[in-house]
Amino acid sequence: MTVVWSDAALDRFSDIYAGLHLFEQRALVETYHRINRELADGPAGLGESREDDIRVWITGPLVVYFRLVPGGVVQVGHVKENKPAGG
Repeated sequence: MTVVWSDAALDRFSDIYAGLHLFEQRALVETYHRINRELADGPAGLGESREDDIRVWITGPLVVYFRLVPGGVVQVGHVKENKPAGG
């Protein structure tokens, strides 16, 4: 499958990245690459289903909102930080 990130998702990822220390930035980039690999390999089994065919996947420091698009495309529409409760 092909993974495509929306401009909004990439912008939010960049905002999160900019607010981190160098070692955290490196870990976030590794997470980005892992997300792309796992979404390309088998997105239907990742996360939980929501309305409008959106799936929500909590993976490491990120919450990823994505959907499967006809033609073998996974569209990442939004990401946000995965902060612990009360954090």
